[in-house]
Amino acid sequence: PGRNPAINLRLGEVTNTLCEGELVQLHHRDDLSLDEPTYFEIVRRKTAVLIGACCQLGARLSGAPQPVETALYRFGEGLGTAFQIQDDLLDLEGREDVVGKSLGRDLEKGKLTLPVILHLAQAEGADRELTIDAIRARDGARLLERLRASGSVAAARARAETLCEEARAELAALPQGGALVALHAAADAVIQRQF
Repeated sequence: PGRNPAINLRLGEVTNTLCEGELVQLHHRDDLSLDEPTYFEIVRRKTAVLIGACCQLGARLSGAPQPVETALYRFGEGLGTAFQIQDDLLDLEGREDVVGKSLGRDLEKGKLTLPVILHLAQAEGADRELTIDAIRARDGARLLERLRASGSVAAARARAETLCEEARAELAALPQGGALVALHAAADAVIQRQF
């Protein structure tokens, strides 16, 4: 990268975007009105842009043509978004001994994730209040029970799977070979991972 100023510039842009994403997320801490577009903008800035740029720069360094570089950026961006949704789900319902880190951190930090956002968008009255009570009490078990019962966990998982499939479609621009096989395996791993 030291011999290619364009790569250093791109990495600098990505770093700035990651910092912006963190600031937007901190601004929305404990924001029970957080909506899907804002959630996805945070994820785009904090995760998707980084994975997209990694894929893009890998293509650039390999000498791939511009259309492949663009396709791999979009692949990485979609995969990064799906990765973050899966990460959010694991934080809610994973097992610490499998995931390998403390769980429930999103709730503890007041970070609303996609399953919670989906649930709050359709919940009404007492149902909504019970969920908000669980969030404010930082009661992960009770919150997870409510999210599962409403179908919000399944809906978030389905969204991650759709994003993965859309990302995978970008790989049509690549030639057959080991790189293509590895990228398909990466897409599989994002959805199937338990840690």
